Amino acid sequence: MAHYCNGARFTVREILILALFSFLAAGLWQAAVAQQTDQPQGIRSKPAGTRALTGVKIHVAPGRVIEKGTILIEAGKILAVGEDVKLPAHATTIDLSGSTVYPGFFDSYQGLDLDRDEGDRGTAYWNTAIRPQLTVLDYIARDDELNDELRKQGITARLVAPRGAIVQGRSVLLSTADHPPTLTVLRAEASQHLRLTVPPGGTRSSYPNSPMGSVALARQAFYDAAWYGRAWNAYKADPSLQRPEKNAALEELKGYPGSGRLIIADGINDLYSLRADRFAREFNLRLALLGSGLEYRRLEDLRKTGRTVILPLKFPMPPNVGTAEVALEASLRELMHWDLAPENPARLSRSGVPIAFTTHGLEGTGDFLGALRKAISRGLPKIDALRALTVTPADLFGVSGELGTIEKGKLASIVVADGDIFEKKTRVTETWVAGERYRIVLPPLEDLRGRWDLRVSPANPGRVTMEIAGTPEKLSGYLEIPAKAEKKPAEKKNRKKKKKKAEEKAKDAGDQVQKSTLAHLGLSDARFSCV
Repeated sequence: MAHYCNGARFTVREILILALFSFLAAGLWQAAVAQQTDQPQGIRSKPAGTRALTGVKIHVAPGRVIEKGTILIEAGKILAVGEDVKLPAHATTIDLSGSTVYPGFFDSYQGLDLDRDEGDRGTAYWNTAIRPQLTVLDYIARDDELNDELRKQGITARLVAPRGAIVQGRSVLLSTADHPPTLTVLRAEASQHLRLTVPPGGTRSSYPNSPMGSVALARQAFYDAAWYGRAWNAYKADPSLQRPEKNAALEELKGYPGSGRLIIADGINDLYSLRADRFAREFNLRLALLGSGLEYRRLEDLRKTGRTVILPLKFPMPPNVGTAEVALEASLRELMHWDLAPENPARLSRSGVPIAFTTHGLEGTGDFLGALRKAISRGLPKIDALRALTVTPADLFGVSGELGTIEKGKLASIVVADGDIFEKKTRVTETWVAGERYRIVLPPLEDLRGRWDLRVSPANPGRVTMEIAGTPEKLSGYLEIPAKAEKKPAEKKNRKKKKKKAEEKAKDAGDQVQKSTLAHLGLSDARFSCV
């Protein structure tokens, strides 16, 4: 049977083929649009194409270095990396000669305080201090200011964890790109979090009100979760049994023992860390520890646990010993901690304890690299520092397939520095987050260093010379200004003679200059003409 459309003759088979083609085309278009579900604001930006970072020293992974190579980036991922990378014709070349590139760093813990009452949502546990069903993903918001500060420290991924309970809830791993959480989530459920002491917000009459009671409550919750799982398995096997209750907290908690899912416990001090390890062994939990900076006191015990320790880099200020009376108040323990705390990362690393780092506890995020360099100056090997910033947290959080090293197929999250990043004067010049470039140090448009002759104004055509030195980013220099001759009044009798002598003196003085030193030459408000 044939059909006609606008005078054209089509068979049934041709109509079906045309309909199928239209359906497939529409589906492909919808799939392309579905990559981003949020509504675009304003004009949609065009994604950057293929880019090649050339002439760079590449720390592919701890202990693997390419002295001068190329990184090829497309669609947010690394296409190739090596010494002799063949560049496609359409690639944009970015010459970063003299720069050093590292894998993007991790901030392995940032706490988000949530009220204890948040544990009362839905089908909750009877005590709101046990809230494993809570996820911090429901509470986070876009924070471009924080991301900017983190990128300046080379950080491209951060773990955000809930605080304020005993079993505190689930954390999320985010990138530091300036986008809403829908586009920055790297792992939605990175870890469960545990704090075996009295949660904030309680009173002396509330339960628990002691560390012993907190441990007892946490143990009871895990045993309840195990019973809950067995009850539901029995009911599914025999529906004639009474149907158990539905409890979101126990449903979540029963999935941790023996599963390999990560739990991070607060090691409030060295003893709390060991207590958390015993707790984890009782329930066959995969555990990491949020350190306190006191781990050097129990190095051998911590090494035997085999747990990864996430270390803060907040080091104590020197005790006040300004007077003999005040100095007596500083205990030996306090003085020893002030001296040994910066060595804590090095001692753990030498003992074979896996470590990662966090900005938690620092007064400002901008202190992170400075504190890390201090730890390196106190014995932490640079290769171990790089491992703690990259490979160890990537493995810990289950994202080693995307982050941690600079290899083909991984996200293009990298740090560019103008030298060895662990040296004091080295600067992070730019950070790339999933292929998106964030420039931190912008190169000057022109190099203005050199010697300049200036014409101040047509009315005063005297020669002024400006010498500019320093670096292109921070200029310094001086001006050479002709000296003015001092004229003495001539007596009326010898006016012509004195005038002639004064002119000769002024001519001699004109060959001399005065140098006016400039501490910093700001060119943004000055206008010069080169003659």
